[in-house]
Amino acid sequence: MDDDARKLALLQQLAQPDSESEDEGESDDEDEGEGESDDEDEGEGESDASTAQDELSGIVPPLDAHGRVAGCPPVDRSTRTYRDALVLDDATLESLRRDCSVVYSLDGSNWQGADQPPRCLMESLALAVFERHTRGLEVDRTRSGAEWWAQVRTPGDQAEPIQCHWDVDEFCQDALGVAISPALSTVTYLSDAGAPTLLVDARTPKGYAVRRAYGAVTAATLSYPRRGKHLVFDGQLLHGAVPLARGAAGDDDNRGGGGSSDGGGGGGGGGGGGGGGGGGGGVDGARVTLLVNVWLGHMPCNIEPMPDSLLPLLTPLPADDASAAAATRRLAGAGDTGAGAGSDGHASADAQLAVRIGRDPTPGSTLFETNFGRGAPRHRLTLPLPPPPLFGCAGATARDAAACDQTPLSPHDTVSLRFDGGAGEGSARICAALRRAAPEKSPAAACEAALGPTGKRRRRDG
Repeated sequence: MDDDARKLALLQQLAQPDSESEDEGESDDEDEGEGESDDEDEGEGESDASTAQDELSGIVPPLDAHGRVAGCPPVDRSTRTYRDALVLDDATLESLRRDCSVVYSLDGSNWQGADQPPRCLMESLALAVFERHTRGLEVDRTRSGAEWWAQVRTPGDQAEPIQCHWDVDEFCQDALGVAISPALSTVTYLSDAGAPTLLVDARTPKGYAVRRAYGAVTAATLSYPRRGKHLVFDGQLLHGAVPLARGAAGDDDNRGGGGSSDGGGGGGGGGGGGGGGGGGGGVDGARVTLLVNVWLGHMPCNIEPMPDSLLPLLTPLPADDASAAAATRRLAGAGDTGAGAGSDGHASADAQLAVRIGRDPTPGSTLFETNFGRGAPRHRLTLPLPPPPLFGCAGATARDAAACDQTPLSPHDTVSLRFDGGAGEGSARICAALRRAAPEKSPAAACEAALGPTGKRRRRDG
């Protein structure tokens, strides 16, 4: 029995008693008087469960009161963007985009252990992201690392339904009902095109019980693609992508990446290879991103390093004196003071625009609504979003739309949203999806459901 099959058997053994008690209900009372042999079997079952629990102690880590891996060093979980965090010459960038096309054809994400040397440029960049956000921390490198994957979306891609989600160890979630999120989630944009990433101030509910997250949403963030920009946020945040009208900063085509979401499904089903091939080759308007989740104290189950067979197809590790090596060191945070903004790659606090949405609709605003859920879209996210021209108005509020210059200011590519918490129609909230709503048809979601708990984690970028 291979390691993954053994993990699945152990997890199912522990999960089985709970699922049976939920399904069988009162039948337990009827079985009580059927014989003393039941007591013997029960004792054997308890022993088996205890053994399984002992063996799983190295697989499922202890969690703290917030559902995070316990005993890990504190990391900065605030949402931040770094402009020009990855600076590559045109030739190397084009090569990296081709690499993304190759990786995009995979069904799942890849693992780069913190204690393992990288074998190619992409692995070195994934490790650099890990190093950037753990610098100065005492990390157990044998149980920490970077989960990474790539996405390529071209303007010709058919827009799929938005898939908002929480990043979790899907193996533990599906087989045991334990929601374990990465310490941090990140997006590194390799082009200027496509839909913005949406972050919602709603954290992973215990056991992925989404109804615990129902209620008003008070804050969100939109991050527009910008070549070399790096976005980092709390790994427990709900996130996805928003296809907005053409004309917003960094959004060259509202179809490019419109049906994608950062962090939770990988390759977009059967279209992954085809879409990636076009974008990675340098097609204008392609949305290309490198996604990295930073895991501390836990290696997600059922995720492996990238197959050796792909290495000949990817850009090799650069020489120490090459510009790509310098870019990798820069991405890792070498010389980063964590202050300031702009082309030096530091946290771009000045790119944050506070937009406050009141109860009264703002002229030109968009009511963004999408169903989401693991396996079936049972839940609904509703957010009123300001009109794209506001994204170019420094210090503007939603009611200042008429006074704003309609030309977007490209430096302002990250937008902080604040909602008033109202409960009326059109307010920002998470609730149950309407039963009459037709299920959103997502090829990637269908593939994810078909794979089951033994499949590799699938990712969708946005």
